[in-house]
Amino acid sequence: YIATDSYGNTDSCSFSVPINDNIAPVMPCPLDISVSNAPGQCGAIVNYALPTVTDNCPLTGPPTLQTGFASGDQFPLGVTSVSYSYTDLGGNTVTCTFNVTVTDSEATQILCPPDIVETGSPTPCDAVVSYTGVTASDNCPGTISISLIAGFSSGSTFPVGNTVVSYQAVDLAGNIDTCSFNVTVLPAVAPTTAVINMPNLVEVCAEELLDLSANSPGVGETGAWSFGDPNAIFVPGNTDPNADLTNLLTPTVSGLNPFPLIWTISNNCFSSSDTVFVQVNA
Repeated sequence: YIATDSYGNTDSCSFSVPINDNIAPVMPCPLDISVSNAPGQCGAIVNYALPTVTDNCPLTGPPTLQTGFASGDQFPLGVTSVSYSYTDLGGNTVTCTFNVTVTDSEATQILCPPDIVETGSPTPCDAVVSYTGVTASDNCPGTISISLIAGFSSGSTFPVGNTVVSYQAVDLAGNIDTCSFNVTVLPAVAPTTAVINMPNLVEVCAEELLDLSANSPGVGETGAWSFGDPNAIFVPGNTDPNADLTNLLTPTVSGLNPFPLIWTISNNCFSSSDTVFVQVNA
């Protein structure tokens, strides 16, 4: 202000009126984000929209990242807290926070050795089999648990025939992968092939004597007859390839006639059988 008297003398004064901005800006953060890891990576690139600031006064610039990682950065496995802040021209500051969760959903990779074929010992009928090469890898560092879930461990005794060996690998996130391979143990000596020297269907009357004929077992092997009629009797015994079959009765139960007649040759490992049928008539 300026004052002037009648003689032309003047004087002036002034004062200030401060205006303070006490209204904080508004800055909502994005919602929490959950993603799976990128293939082969122990983390993921995450993109998100920057927080949007509104204020009663002109903005000074974008919000400032305080903690965590910027949009488009590689985020590690687990939960990362991301915080932004903004300060307006009046010195009012606002912050917001959201979480980015990266989950390891990629299974560990387990590798089994190729199939194995071994020959068993004649007595007993099995083989000790050793193998190597069950390995596992993962997209994330840390211990991978490898365990046998089927079959036998390396250095065990495997029986004759085929055994499926299966392993399982579990990573720190609980992701599971499995692999399998076959261990085949062949008999050291195959048995003599059993052969019955009779027609495929033999008809005989009840109480009639039936002469049997089959090949003989080899060295170290045994042979045995079996017949579907439990009343029948082998003479001199069921181990004679040329035994006689007696006491044949007419079946009284429907469906039991004809009866199977089986000759089996066995060694320590395997057996071979041949079958014909006997029709018992009244």
